[in-house]
Amino acid sequence: MQNTSRLFGMAFLSTCLGIGLFRFSYSSLMPLLVEQKWFTVTFASYLSSANLLGYLIGALLAHPASRYIQDKKLININAFLGTLSLLLCAIQNLPEALYIVLRLFSGISGATLMVLAPSYALRGVATEMRPRLSMVAFSGIGAGVVISTFIVPYAAKINVGLGWLFLGVLSLILSGLIFLGLLHQPKITVSNHQYHSTISLQPKHIQMAALIIAAYALSAMAYIPHSLFWIDFIKSELHQTIQFANQQWAFYGVGSMLGAVFAFYCVKHWQLTGALWRCYLLYSLAIFIPVHLHSFYSLALSSFLTGLLNPAVVSLSSNALLSILGTQNHQSAWSIATAAFATAQLLGGLIMSFLHTHGSNYPHLFFLGAMIMTLGFMCSGCFYMIYKANLSLVKGEA
Repeated sequence: MQNTSRLFGMAFLSTCLGIGLFRFSYSSLMPLLVEQKWFTVTFASYLSSANLLGYLIGALLAHPASRYIQDKKLININAFLGTLSLLLCAIQNLPEALYIVLRLFSGISGATLMVLAPSYALRGVATEMRPRLSMVAFSGIGAGVVISTFIVPYAAKINVGLGWLFLGVLSLILSGLIFLGLLHQPKITVSNHQYHSTISLQPKHIQMAALIIAAYALSAMAYIPHSLFWIDFIKSELHQTIQFANQQWAFYGVGSMLGAVFAFYCVKHWQLTGALWRCYLLYSLAIFIPVHLHSFYSLALSSFLTGLLNPAVVSLSSNALLSILGTQNHQSAWSIATAAFATAQLLGGLIMSFLHTHGSNYPHLFFLGAMIMTLGFMCSGCFYMIYKANLSLVKGEA
């Protein structure tokens, strides 16, 4: 029981670090970095791109690296490596190239934690505990977003260096807890040899996994208007105050905190496959709201639902791959899904930024995002139908 509870804690803290602190915290710091004249607007955006690129690199390398280095060691190395990048960013007037390298490694560490930690924890618990573990693990994303939304900006307003330092010290504490959580974990023999597994999958398994991954990648592109442009949309196009915009971002943070719990109860009510397509449908509607509705309550609903559904979709997608492919194939499939997500997010960010700078206003981008998420809904609906038609190929839903 002690080892199981430590796995729960390790998975939660790893996603909190990997997504919340190593990635999303920069969104809160970026305006203040410019305001306090640490960086220009252009260079601050370069740092954001460097982090996204690092996330893609980490997603691609995490699974192959685990063939040569134990998962436990890789998780610990990347937790402390990401922490070091945050601590060094607290030093002002370093060479610009060094800041780019630091944000690159922060992204690499975040993706590696996201790929390895949940999969490692899922392999170490009994089958009946996996849905609950997934809920706890991916709740870490929301916890990290809440820290980035409510705490980091207040420290950074005093001084951006203090904001970086706060993030670094907090990450160091969480990394220490992850290290302790993994310290006495026994070797999981399945994980050590899964890469050489000769288990052959049916074509329908591959087809269903491809649909899950495709929907997951489409969601990465579709939520870009909210994750990158939401604050600027409210300030620039709706001409609202920064206080109003921060309130809307706070709703996003609260939704993120509840997303994995929401996914858990959706599975209890509709089972895994039924929960997945319903969440994608709701996600499409949430992104579409600001195309026409701009009242405080409409924007708050859109903020809350997109924040809620981001970690919900992450949790459900991971569980769906586990249900279809089993523990011996989950890590490799989740690595592919994370890489697809990172690639789609990077390309989507570039495309939507290009469209915005060439005449498309933000409502057009929200409409485009909603249409892309609708494609994700269609992929998840196809997965649902194939799954129901081939129940004999799967052992049961997670």
